[in-house]
Amino acid sequence: METVLPRLKGPVPTTWTNSSPKQPRYTYDSLGESDIRLLKLLPGIWNEEICCTIFTANAHDHLPHYEAVSYTWGDPFGPRKYIRIVGSTTRSGRLSTSFLMRVSEGSFDALRRLRPNQGGVARTLWMDAVCVNQSDIAERNAQVQKMKSIFSDAQRVLVYVGEAANDSAVLLESVRDSTLARSSQNPAIVTSSNDEPTRIGDSMLHGPFVDNPMRRSLEAFLLRRWF
Repeated sequence: METVLPRLKGPVPTTWTNSSPKQPRYTYDSLGESDIRLLKLLPGIWNEEICCTIFTANAHDHLPHYEAVSYTWGDPFGPRKYIRIVGSTTRSGRLSTSFLMRVSEGSFDALRRLRPNQGGVARTLWMDAVCVNQSDIAERNAQVQKMKSIFSDAQRVLVYVGEAANDSAVLLESVRDSTLARSSQNPAIVTSSNDEPTRIGDSMLHGPFVDNPMRRSLEAFLLRRWF
């Protein structure tokens, strides 16, 4: 049986500013040599405050199913946003109260995109910005050494490269269609936002494509910070 924590009442801001809310900040418990932290991302709607729980798991024990997130933190000089850590269990077994955690804009955007819809089931993730105490250099270095096993032990890896832009949604859909077309031996034809038909395989990756909208979309996609 999975416990669903009650959602906090009161007005929820749609956007967190870089100002410092006058609420307690989250502090980490120390990790053991074989420990990692995981987070449960609680369901919610798009503009609702992001709420998580954090718990410790031991790599020598049976790890729970979790997904590892590959993403970028975003602009290091960009705005910081806040998520709420609720109902976290400390090493002593004490259930903590609600705390705020400051995260980068890239971390915030990834969590918002990966969050289950309202009424769904909480999602268990490993995300370095939340699961590693970035202020503790010794812990950070120790967890970096574990990253290979953290990702290989995950049920799957989720890659977040950012929100849709420059026809990226059309591009990714066309890649999917191209894969299906290869299996059926039928050429895939997609339409970009300017309604120009493009035959995948004939014009996106071969031949003259200086003015090909799909080629421009591909170039813009591969220039994203994640790559």
